Amino acid sequence: MTDASWDANRLRVGLAWVLTGAPATVVRNGTSIQEFVTSPLVAEALAIREGLYWTASQKISHLWICSDNLTLIGVLINKTQRKKTAGDHQRHPQSLVCICFN
Repeated sequence: MTDASWDANRLRVGLAWVLTGAPATVVRNGTSIQEFVTSPLVAEALAIREGLYWTASQKISHLWICSDNLTLIGVLINKTQRKKTAGDHQRHPQSLVCICFN
């Protein structure tokens, strides 16, 4: 599960992610703050990215991501409006076999 809280006045965002196992046991969680975030959509995407960074480092092959931002989920599922971020592909091994969005 991921979430973000965006402060439009400061262009600042608080990010959080929680990785749970079965049955709903928290395996790992994390938070961070980032500056110069220009929209709530970008904020939500950054929260998912933070969770994916940790997931990739642990060689987890199946992942279910929960987000309350339907616009972002639509963008991720339909692969539209995405821009390549330089260097991101180098930080993530191609270890995900299955990823589901809810």
